[in-house]
Amino acid sequence: SIPFDSDLSPWGVAAANSGNNFHLYDIGAIHGAATKLREKVLQLAGYVLNTNPKELAIENAVVQVPGSATKKVTFAELGRIAYNNQHLIPDGMEAGLQATYYYMFPHAKPNIIPGADRLVRAQFTFSAGAHAAVVEVDKATGKVHVLRYLIVGDNGTVINPDVVNGQVYGSAAHGIAVALGEGFMYSPEGQPLTITYLDYGKCSTEETPRVEVIHRPSPSPYTPLGQKAAGEGAAIPSPAAIASAVEDALKPFGVKVCDLPLTPEVVWRLAHHNPEAERRSY
Repeated sequence: SIPFDSDLSPWGVAAANSGNNFHLYDIGAIHGAATKLREKVLQLAGYVLNTNPKELAIENAVVQVPGSATKKVTFAELGRIAYNNQHLIPDGMEAGLQATYYYMFPHAKPNIIPGADRLVRAQFTFSAGAHAAVVEVDKATGKVHVLRYLIVGDNGTVINPDVVNGQVYGSAAHGIAVALGEGFMYSPEGQPLTITYLDYGKCSTEETPRVEVIHRPSPSPYTPLGQKAAGEGAAIPSPAAIASAVEDALKPFGVKVCDLPLTPEVVWRLAHHNPEAERRSY
C-alpha cells in the first residue's frame, strides 16, 4: 500500500502526479504484490485440497485442478479460512490474504543527488504516435470542421484498453480544443476578456470530433509488464495536426498558420489573406 501522507511515505524527489510515476513504480509494486499473493493463494488452496500447488489453476475466482469437478475451492472460502479459521492454514503461513512488495526500479541511476543513492529514478519511458486530421474550412465564416481524426499510437503493453483509450481520447480532445478555441484574450487596457468557459472557447462533447485510435505497441524493456506512460501523449501533437490541416486547406490562398487558437475570426482573416491574422496571437 502507498500512504497519501507525505510524512508517512518514503522519501521522494518531488510532489507530482504523472503517468511516468505510476507506470514505472506503482505498477511494479502492484505486479510484485499480486504475484506474491497469487503464490500464497495457490499454497493455501493446495493445502486445503491436498494437492501440489503447481497442479492448480485460477479462473473466475476459483482455484481448481484442471479437469476435476470436485477438487476446487473459491476465493471466498479461502478468505474465510485465512481470516477466520487460522487453524486450517499450513504451518509457517501468516493468516490473512494480503501481500506487501517493495519495488525498486532496476534502471534507477545511483548518486544523482549526493548521499541519495538509488533514491531518485531518472529513466522514464514515453509513448509515441502519429496523428492525422482531415478538416473542412468554411471560407465565408472561418469555421473549421474536423471531419476525421486518426491516431496511431505506441503505448507499450496495453494492460487495460478502456483506460488507455480514455486517456488518449481525453488528451486528444484537449489538444483539439487548444487548436480551435482555447485562448486568453485581453482588452487594449490589459483587462482579461475570457473570464468564463463560454468566452474561453472550450470544446463541448458535441463539438469534439470522434477520435479513431489504432494501437501499435512495442513493449518497453524497462518496465515489469512492458507498459509505457500514456496519459498526456495525445495532447501534444493534436494542435499541430489541426493547424497543419487548416494550413493545407488554406494553401490556395497562400497563407501560413503561425498561431493558435484558430478561431473563426482568425481563420476568416487567413482565408482572406489578412497579414495581421498570421501574426495575431491570443
